Amino acid sequence: MGDRSTAFVKGGCGCLLAFLGLGAIALVAGGRVHIDCGGAGILFLIGGVIGLIVLAVYNKGVRAGRDTSSDEPPEYHPEPPPPGAVIWWCRECGSTNPLQAKICQRCHADR
Repeated sequence: MGDRSTAFVKGGCGCLLAFLGLGAIALVAGGRVHIDCGGAGILFLIGGVIGLIVLAVYNKGVRAGRDTSSDEPPEYHPEPPPPGAVIWWCRECGSTNPLQAKICQRCHADR
């Protein structure tokens, strides 16, 4: 079976199981539960549609994650320090650091 049919069956069975769980809670609380074949079929269809919607949202998130991910870190362009600032430049990444820092605050390279 494909992803869509698996999602439909899982959603339908999950919806039926959720109904049975809520029915068991109602029985324990002293109520009554009744379902016929038509109601079970409609409940299965509703759950299947919910399963398809969840699969579509999941696939959209997977595609969005693949499009924006990159193996290379984003380009870093440090801003020049203000005149008269007491700082030092990191040789590894080019960021500015306060004079008191012994290592770079961005890449943790030694001074």
